[in-house]
Amino acid sequence: METADSLRPPPIPVRSRLYSLPPIGVGTAEVESLTSYTTRLALAHGVSAGVLMTREIARLMQPEEFEPGGYFKVNTQNHSVNGMDECAAKWISALERLTLRCDLSMLTLRSWRYVLPRIGLMRTTKAWCPVCYEQDSEPYERLLWSLRAVTVCPKHQISLTRKCPQCFQELKVLRHTGRLGACSRCGASFSQPINDPMLQTVSADSIKHEISNSVQLGNLLAMAAVCEPPGRERVPAVLAMLRRLCQLRGVRLFWEGHKTPCGQRHTQPSLSSLLSICENAGVSLSDFLTARLDKLEVSPNLFFHKAPARRLRRINAVAVGSRFRELVESARVPPPSLRDVTVLLNAHVNSLHRFFPDLCRIVISRYRKFARSKARERRKRLRDEVWDVATKFADAGNTVTEACVAKALRKPGSMRDPVARQTYREFVAQRTT
Repeated sequence: METADSLRPPPIPVRSRLYSLPPIGVGTAEVESLTSYTTRLALAHGVSAGVLMTREIARLMQPEEFEPGGYFKVNTQNHSVNGMDECAAKWISALERLTLRCDLSMLTLRSWRYVLPRIGLMRTTKAWCPVCYEQDSEPYERLLWSLRAVTVCPKHQISLTRKCPQCFQELKVLRHTGRLGACSRCGASFSQPINDPMLQTVSADSIKHEISNSVQLGNLLAMAAVCEPPGRERVPAVLAMLRRLCQLRGVRLFWEGHKTPCGQRHTQPSLSSLLSICENAGVSLSDFLTARLDKLEVSPNLFFHKAPARRLRRINAVAVGSRFRELVESARVPPPSLRDVTVLLNAHVNSLHRFFPDLCRIVISRYRKFARSKARERRKRLRDEVWDVATKFADAGNTVTEACVAKALRKPGSMRDPVARQTYREFVAQRTT
């Protein structure tokens, strides 16, 4: 006998606002980028990428600044959409809410945000492989192409193209009117090779190292779908283990970090340093960042090596000293700087400071006096020019504003100088009194 529960209609699943378009290549080295997915999603709805970004994505990314029915400008110059910062996180969250998908983070580098460096990681313009576009049944952009360290296609072993084959222009990563596999400026197809006589074909042997780096990074992107993202302590822990092995062998790790301008030492190497460490250690980049420390196997014979001894450039102190004294006694006008002296004498600046400290002090003192006198002349000339221009405007009966004075100057950008602004204030104060 039928009951009330059997007569109840089945529950209606939650509907997505946009098509739940599946991404391409998840779990492989040719995984699609998030910017490419955004453009494909817009084309699936018959609109441009700009309409999708300004009407739907911006409404969820910054709801406090979005006006219903209005037009919100999205910064498409931000190439970090495929990266790992907060911009990528907001973009992923907005698209997942619109499509009800949960795998869009695999289209970015968010899984590796604690182990990969942020500076110099992503490209600011597009790069692509024309053979990949020619073989694709549905054109799309790979996430691997957005990495600056990737310069060749690991599949076809050719250099990536960075300019349009017809208009020879570099293209932004994401545009409002962008199309996949074609130039957003002239409409030329990316599948055709670039006809630039300045570019020469490169053999596979000369780019063997670049191919290896591309393969390593492609395997890392493929593992984002199957492994747990590493934490902040992963890279310091592996480097500490390698340093301990170096100390046991009595040698130094070839990467020891570099100092910032503030004197602080970086604990995270750059992407090129990570690739070099993995190459010399005999491990893959994916194992270096994801494998257990007790299971990580390195090749000591390849990894550990003596640091090369530093060579000092030898100079003939007698010959260089005589030429140096002649140069100082000649009293050139304008006097050369110490850098110019090193070029004229073909000697290192440290060698000059070491063997001829008195002559170096004379050169530095002369050039410093000359630079100060030139700066005083420039300030006086700028002050007189601003005062004359402002006086002409006032005598003609016009209102003296900073904008009109800046336009009348010989160099409009000179009004940004503090001397020019101070002169303008003094003129206005004198006129008002």
